[in-house]
Amino acid sequence: MPSDGSRAAWRGYSPRSSSSSAPAWTSCPRGGVPNYSPHQRWRILEIKRLLALSVEDAARLFRVSTGTLFRWEAEAVREPDTQTIGSLLKPTPPIRRYADVVRHVVQLMDRLGFGGADTIAATLARAGWRLARETVRRYQHEPPVSPRPQPPRRVRAANTLQPRYPNHIWLSDITHVKGLFGLACFRVAAVLDAFSRLPLAVRVFPSEPTAADLAALVLSAARRRGAPRHLVSDQGTQFTAERFGEALRRLGIRHLRGAIGQSGSIARLERWWRTFKESLHLPLFRPLTQGALEERLAYFVEHYSFFRPHQGLGGRTPAEAFFGWPAAHESAVSPPRGPRSSPSPPPPFRIDFVDAKRHHPILIKAA
Repeated sequence: MPSDGSRAAWRGYSPRSSSSSAPAWTSCPRGGVPNYSPHQRWRILEIKRLLALSVEDAARLFRVSTGTLFRWEAEAVREPDTQTIGSLLKPTPPIRRYADVVRHVVQLMDRLGFGGADTIAATLARAGWRLARETVRRYQHEPPVSPRPQPPRRVRAANTLQPRYPNHIWLSDITHVKGLFGLACFRVAAVLDAFSRLPLAVRVFPSEPTAADLAALVLSAARRRGAPRHLVSDQGTQFTAERFGEALRRLGIRHLRGAIGQSGSIARLERWWRTFKESLHLPLFRPLTQGALEERLAYFVEHYSFFRPHQGLGGRTPAEAFFGWPAAHESAVSPPRGPRSSPSPPPPFRIDFVDAKRHHPILIKAA
């Protein structure tokens, strides 16, 4: 048994008097069991080794149980480089961060131009991984910025119909696309289903299309998908022409035209035009010929219809909403979790492209 002088060598212990060898603890709760800090626990193990105390003697000296000393020694063996013994009551927190492969996939999708945080999160959900939009945005390593001012909301006209199902309301409009070096200016006409945002018919014209051209475009869409109840357009001369109105009446379609200067009547189609021009990078890469524009347009329509999730559709693609297919993102699961730089399984999908020029990236489930 060690002498009182040897015990007094430990900082934190001093005899109460010369006649008593009971240690006086600097921190002792009301119940009589001392509360040692992590550093003090390490010092207790050092004293035990220095004085060659048994576990029972050390436990009796420092007023702890033998099981406690065994746990302290086991933790000291696991972490030999530290000079503290952690709290036994502090649980090891579960790993909450996603594995590094998740971050790499998000960053790669961002570089390849899959879209913003919403689109990347929805695309991953369709492929099988459910990630929050905030997590995707953090992985994109964007610097913190103040919230952008919200644009003024468009006031919808009181008589504007709202689509309730596919083929309820169609939208039709024309946009201009400038050619390379300004040598030509092409016109692109489209018919869009308002409920699903699915492009039903799209055609490129070398010049301004006539009312007969637009009537033929609507007729081709009706033959493939069935006629809608309503068709909404603006007040363009092609849409107000008698020939176009007669073609709609023969199909049993009610024609609605927005008031001049009124926004909102074909807002979804106008937003589709914006996505079309941004995806094809038309302000920078203008088409040289009509055929070149038609080829790029065909790839865009395929990508938009079948692979691009839409926020307004709750993450579904236009084709899923129009045809009533099961939404792929509803079967998504959480990605694997793991500590930083730990080995992780490969993602259950791979990145491919719709077109040979690699302008429209997609995620495909790995075989």
